[in-house]
Amino acid sequence: MLVVETPKISTLRDTYRASRQSILCTPYFTKEGLDLVRHEVASSEKIELVIRLNVYDWANGVADLNQLREFIQFLTDNQAEIDLYLCANLHAKIYASKDQRRAYFGSANLTLAAFSSNFEIMTYLTNDESKPVLQLVEVLQRALNSMPLNDFLDIITVCHDAVERVRPRIAEMDLETDANFNAAVTLFSEELHNKVRKGRPTSRPKHRAVSPDEVGDFEGLDGHWPSLDEFIDYCRISKSRDARDIVARHEGQSNLQGHIKHMFYGALFFFYENPDSISLVPEDLLTRERTVWAQEPWIRMWIDYLGKHSGEFYNNLRFNYDTLMTYLPTILGGVQESGGASSGNFKKVIYHLSRMLQENYT
Repeated sequence: MLVVETPKISTLRDTYRASRQSILCTPYFTKEGLDLVRHEVASSEKIELVIRLNVYDWANGVADLNQLREFIQFLTDNQAEIDLYLCANLHAKIYASKDQRRAYFGSANLTLAAFSSNFEIMTYLTNDESKPVLQLVEVLQRALNSMPLNDFLDIITVCHDAVERVRPRIAEMDLETDANFNAAVTLFSEELHNKVRKGRPTSRPKHRAVSPDEVGDFEGLDGHWPSLDEFIDYCRISKSRDARDIVARHEGQSNLQGHIKHMFYGALFFFYENPDSISLVPEDLLTRERTVWAQEPWIRMWIDYLGKHSGEFYNNLRFNYDTLMTYLPTILGGVQESGGASSGNFKKVIYHLSRMLQENYT
């Protein structure tokens, strides 16, 4: 059976009716949304959760991790086995039962608004027609990080106070320079970095920026590419105001050290994988409006690159692709839906690094 409809709570609940193996895949969720399926999902023996996980969504209230923690506790109290998967750039919404062969998917997040007042479109499949969707979820899961539930709960506990401090003000704060927000991102990043478990196979594509081992260590680039310290020294002797801003922020201005570090490593590995893009960064980038240069082909290459490396991290460098995405707006492949986020830092770093590489390494 195939049904295309606006979201219906009754269909959502029917998807999980009598299910023993349930799938819940959504980037955004609220208490009211989780309550819509709380008792239906609780009858499952095994539940696979696929979520986004970043500070911005949590503080903005669109992915309430405190409520997800309570939801998980409720399910485990009912003896359910839960597998948790993380996807930094998740946008899919899929509600499914493997054993009952049902899948409900479309545009609706697991929020009350999505299933009551928003204009959304959902498709409901049963029996053999649901097979392609269920297979797609399996493919997605193999490409993602999995995380033990206890580690996930630890992250929420440790970061709770830091996130709550910024939550009331997040709609009007300058996310690029707000010290409390950046402190929350740094803490969350460190906790996620320490807890996450690699869920991908250890075999890697031939052309990669780095050669990580199974615990995510950085072994180096082929040939000599600049270190972060060398890049900062390059910026230090520049007469450019933007270069001086990079140095000041790297040294602690507005608590932006993490931004500069992640922008540098993200850009460095991008150029390593896509050396032709070094010369594509325009000469007048620093004076362009973001809505103009963000439409250029090399930015499309950048966004594809971020998506390919979602979930990867490197212990030696304390560099995490998911944290980099937290700093960036969606127009640059990040997760922040509004505001400029750290697009200014990205623009400054990628411009000056491209110039440094052209002057010294090509």
